[in-house]
Amino acid sequence: MLAQTVESSTKYDFKEIERKTDSINMYWYNLHHNQYRKCSKYFKKKKYDKSKACYLEIEKLFDVNSKLDSTSLRTTASVYESLIRKADNLFNNRDYENSLEYYEKALLVKPSERYPLDKLKECNKVLGTK
Repeated sequence: MLAQTVESSTKYDFKEIERKTDSINMYWYNLHHNQYRKCSKYFKKKKYDKSKACYLEIEKLFDVNSKLDSTSLRTTASVYESLIRKADNLFNNRDYENSLEYYEKALLVKPSERYPLDKLKECNKVLGTK
């Protein structure tokens, strides 16, 4: 469903996405940090059973967080693939100006990918720009 939304949309508010991502990351950091402090207090008071249970809760938090991260990676891949698909379709239909826009958006989603960079160069070459 997200992929369909991405394909049909032409504008993305990447700053808003980045803000929300930072907010979520800060939430998880605070959650882990507060739990760790709680565990440390139990340990200092020699309440080892409570401390151990508390640390096990942290492990569960990390497990949940890692599952969320893998979901996020799948979503990112899906968004990237949708953008590339749209850009490639535009490119193949010789709509180079609009394909530029989608290759640039794909590059924002996955900055380390080489493919959109190469396609941007091709578009600019065809359009006669640098």
